[in-house]
Amino acid sequence: MSVQVIDLESKQIKTVFVADNNAIWYSKPISFDEFKLKLLSEHVYVADAERVEEFLDISVLAHAIREGKKNLSMQFRRKLKNENRWTEFSISVLSDEDGKEQIICTQRDIHGEHSNNEEQLINQMIMESLANSYRSVYLLDLENGEYSTVKPDELLFGIPGAGSYDNLMTIVSELIPDENQKKDLSEYFAIEALASAFSEGLENIGREYNSN
Repeated sequence: MSVQVIDLESKQIKTVFVADNNAIWYSKPISFDEFKLKLLSEHVYVADAERVEEFLDISVLAHAIREGKKNLSMQFRRKLKNENRWTEFSISVLSDEDGKEQIICTQRDIHGEHSNNEEQLINQMIMESLANSYRSVYLLDLENGEYSTVKPDELLFGIPGAGSYDNLMTIVSELIPDENQKKDLSEYFAIEALASAFSEGLENIGREYNSN
């Protein structure tokens, strides 16, 4: 495991502890941007790079800490020789003996802990990524037509956190003023149409509509 200390004012980071000599990157403060660039270019599996880059946006981290968050974490695959190992990246706010807050960054190998649940971990990371990227995210059960909200869209007033997909589509349809677009929505995103499209191998289905 490696441990770094982040200084948000100077936007620098320094290594204070490593458990493996191979994990030593820096022994003195360097810029946080340089640290992030090296991590992304040399140590992060390419498919996880965008999520890691978003997580390590220092302005976002600073805002979250100002809002009172004491612990932030994510998982990514770390490149190590000929394999990619799951690693947990955590940022915590700790207070020293004088009450001064220190921002501690740790990286911990969790590959063995999750080796039997890799698919579940990937799904979890996908949902976390979607929740950060979109205003609203819903989990839809194509068999029973029920949905639940992963990230509720507070801007779409009146949408319940869970319920019938048909009711959800009715609410969304009411936000579309154009009748042709309403008809397209009801046909293109009907649960039968979605089930058919996904059964044929499509991985993404999307349309754009004007809302009021």
